[in-house]
Amino acid sequence: MQITTYQAQGRVAVTVLQPHGDLDAKTYQELIAAAKGAWNGGARDIVLDLGDVHYLSSSGLVAIHTIARLLHGQDLPDPEAGWSTIHAMEHETGTAIPT
Repeated sequence: MQITTYQAQGRVAVTVLQPHGDLDAKTYQELIAAAKGAWNGGARDIVLDLGDVHYLSSSGLVAIHTIARLLHGQDLPDPEAGWSTIHAMEHETGTAIPT
């Protein structure tokens, strides 16, 4: 997966992460790593532009959830935890995630 990262200037500077291709079990950790890199580089306003994502699996949902937790300063789920991470998402939102 290729991930384009750029700054967009509005009321505040925003870091845009734009993955290209499929966001699945093979690529979701790349998106998490890109978000962590932006965060560690000082970015606090991050936008995910998923317009060029052709396929989003449950692993992609884990990536989005992990990035949301990162932006809220919360502990990050273990990406190797598999379904327990999905079930934790269900518990936090109160909404079942379809399988």
